[in-house]
Amino acid sequence: MKKLHLGNLTLLGRSSGGVGTSLVLPELKLCFDLGVIHNSVLNCNDIFISHCHTDHLGELFNFLAQRHIQNRDMATFYVPPSVAEPMAALIRDWSRFSATTMDFRIFAVYPNAPVLLRNQYRITPFPLQHSLETYGYLVERLAQKLKPQFRQLPSGDIQRLREEDPASIFDMSATPVFAYVPDTMAGGLESLPDAVWKAEVLALECTWLHPVPEEKMRKGQHLVMESLPGHIARFTGNHLVLFHLSTAHSMEEAEEAIQSMFPEELRAKTQLIGGSD
Repeated sequence: MKKLHLGNLTLLGRSSGGVGTSLVLPELKLCFDLGVIHNSVLNCNDIFISHCHTDHLGELFNFLAQRHIQNRDMATFYVPPSVAEPMAALIRDWSRFSATTMDFRIFAVYPNAPVLLRNQYRITPFPLQHSLETYGYLVERLAQKLKPQFRQLPSGDIQRLREEDPASIFDMSATPVFAYVPDTMAGGLESLPDAVWKAEVLALECTWLHPVPEEKMRKGQHLVMESLPGHIARFTGNHLVLFHLSTAHSMEEAEEAIQSMFPEELRAKTQLIGGSD
């Protein structure tokens, strides 16, 4: 897994289009997609699945089996609604014919319905344009700030109000720290939440370097690097991570394409995660 230090975040990942993708935020024990098995992936308790293509979910049973062998805590999967019940049924069937107990929870997620984690972070799903139901995810760090009119109160009064009705004395702020934008066509970028473009780190799929035949594009429904600069001009964060490169391209070719296609300011922000990192 490639390890990137991106400001206050660490990002671990391996990704190759059609082969396998998993990106991990180790400090938060969050994993996005299960197309790769690795110790850093096994360490995660919360797994956010974008869609059920094999290169994004193919290591599901291996993940559950390894965590069972290692006596890990129960894993929780957050998945698109169309995936939830079929995935649960598959795991139950696999548990029976493999004679293995697999502890898991599955929650269906919905657009603009945030998932709260450990009271400090929320993860908000958003839809993308792919060949089947696919979601990206926005991670925001939450913080409470005392409303100005209460800042001069004695600490005892503040504590009493906190216990009675905390929402009345605190404003909640949300800082976008990480956005995961997997498989999508360019049209999916046009409807992304504004906060995605403001995230400190934006992880964005980029499968092709140059346009491919229309039939192949229609079948795969992925992004082309040539189309990115116009869209990601909206990005105001500090780190852009491209992943999901097709095996038709080398990392060296991708690096050269970034240098030739991206403006200087964007080139300085951009890094790649490949399939052999």
